[in-house]
Amino acid sequence: MGRHLVVGATGGFGGAALRQLCAAGEPVRVLVRSRAKLKIPAGAADQVEVVEGDASVLSLLLDAAKDCESIFSGLCVPFPRWIPGFQQLHDNAVEASGLTGATLVLPGRVLACRPIYGVPQPPQLHTSMHLDGVGPYGRLLQAMEAQMEQNCSLRGVRALVVRAGSLFGAGVDNPLMREMIRAARAGQPILWPGDPESMHLFSWSDDVARAAIRLLREGGGSPFTVWNVPGHALTGPEWAAALGAAAGKGALPVQARRGWTLKLAAMFREPEAWAMGEREAWEGPLLLDDRPTLAALPGFRLTPLAEALRSVFDNAPGSAQGAA
Repeated sequence: MGRHLVVGATGGFGGAALRQLCAAGEPVRVLVRSRAKLKIPAGAADQVEVVEGDASVLSLLLDAAKDCESIFSGLCVPFPRWIPGFQQLHDNAVEASGLTGATLVLPGRVLACRPIYGVPQPPQLHTSMHLDGVGPYGRLLQAMEAQMEQNCSLRGVRALVVRAGSLFGAGVDNPLMREMIRAARAGQPILWPGDPESMHLFSWSDDVARAAIRLLREGGGSPFTVWNVPGHALTGPEWAAALGAAAGKGALPVQARRGWTLKLAAMFREPEAWAMGEREAWEGPLLLDDRPTLAALPGFRLTPLAEALRSVFDNAPGSAQGAA
């Protein structure tokens, strides 16, 4: 059993990958800029080797990836600096995979992707195809997946993209999700950047990481594969009710922003600015066809939404456990 490298282990997907790899008994190496920010799961200290360094420095990433069978990339930068910051980090992860032979595992995003209309229920499916990106961020995601596929073809390495909905969970810190959690804890209306009656897909980061680890082992030997991970498809009122219940506030109302009101708010507030980049995914709805994934992972079950959301509030800053 080979070692796995996790980069971005203090963030949403990277932190979830670390937790789930440790839970599966796998040896892990993490590359982090600050050891003090890293949360190693209880009882897993002997499984985890910690290397301090910056993944934006390719030589450091290459050193960390040596003798690793996979690289779980949770690398990201704040949304306004995605171009070119995110692309540069991704370039390094792809190069490290190509030069070391490690399988690259990347969380896919439905950010700024055009929905597919006019197909049977569920009404809009985004299947495991090349992304149809909308705007600069959607085109960036298209380029990143194409780069991974080319790396697999030219260098004979393997890569997995695990596409999911809007991530929530420990370490997930995008401005829109942060605002939703803050509002729920305060018992205030939940921001919804689209038609409240339109469904949106939400994915608990630990479920996505758990699926990624199984797909690494059980997903077949194709060099480049894209998998749609199951998630929770909810309307605005359903999501607001689930957040309110988890926060102990009861069902909360929805604060919908659409059209010009979203554009105006995006000029002044970070959550709406983030939502503008995801507007196609929120107005879609943009759901994922997860049937091939479920067929490849017999017995895979989503964590119940109430349980997943309770973990978010239990570990949020300011909570009893989160402050510990």
